[in-house]
Amino acid sequence: MMDILLGGSYRQKGEKDKALEYFQKALAIAKIVDNKRLIARLNNSLGNLNFDGKELEKAMEYYTSALNILNELGSERGIAVAYGNMGNIHGHNDDNKSSLEYHQKALDTYKKLEDHPGIGWVLSNMGVIYRNIGNLAKAEISYKKSYDILKSTGNKKNMAFPLGNLAGIETVKGKYNEAISYYQDYFDIQSDIGHQKRLSHGNYYLGSTLVKNGDLNNALPYLDKAIDIQTELGLKDELVESEIYRALCLKKLNEEFEMDRVIELVDSTELSYDSLIRQMLNWIKRLMNWNRNSGRNINPIQSQKP
Repeated sequence: MMDILLGGSYRQKGEKDKALEYFQKALAIAKIVDNKRLIARLNNSLGNLNFDGKELEKAMEYYTSALNILNELGSERGIAVAYGNMGNIHGHNDDNKSSLEYHQKALDTYKKLEDHPGIGWVLSNMGVIYRNIGNLAKAEISYKKSYDILKSTGNKKNMAFPLGNLAGIETVKGKYNEAISYYQDYFDIQSDIGHQKRLSHGNYYLGSTLVKNGDLNNALPYLDKAIDIQTELGLKDELVESEIYRALCLKKLNEEFEMDRVIELVDSTELSYDSLIRQMLNWIKRLMNWNRNSGRNINPIQSQKP
């Protein structure tokens, strides 16, 4: 049991390797004593860990193993958890139809059990799928229902997710002040919890949205902190976006910045859904190509103060 607690603690902090070590130790012991319920629980935990690391095929293998055992045991709540997790995998694989089917199975089971935290969790995940298929109205309804339910149960950790997603909806609408308010609440929760990867997201979301809202000086500390955490954790995709927003922010402030570092990061990057990032990325790549074609050394390039 101590290995499970330690594994969960390290996952909470975003330390995947340490979490993996303790979860695998616990799984080995559970198999020796043939504790099927614990084996299913650990398969689910390992699935979550691989999902965090975007290793979706491995995650699905663990979730499927958990579901098979839980069906054998007749554990309805465990089955609902597995359905929800498998729905998330299908969502990340852009199979939105299958994702909604699995989430609906999970939701029906949670409602039968009157499991309010479970209902709130699934509604938040369904909101993500509705947003993916362009139904922002349904997405917003799902997120708000999820937030209200999770807030009423005091589930702070999961309550952060619908907040972040509601902020994303407001950003799409161009309502940046509302988005910043939601992101601030998301950031405060992640600061309390101490999950470093999600805290980097909180810093990035606040920083990038403040840039969009024209509040450049307040944006910089959040982007700097996001970059520090993302560099430490090796989160390359997130780091690229934070660096681009930081460069955009400094450029608008007529401050100097090390363009060569940004160029190195974006050289082979295929970003992004964010229009400002696309704009900045294209500007950087045009500058990079101009320097290469002219034979100039791009190391380092800095913006010039007027």
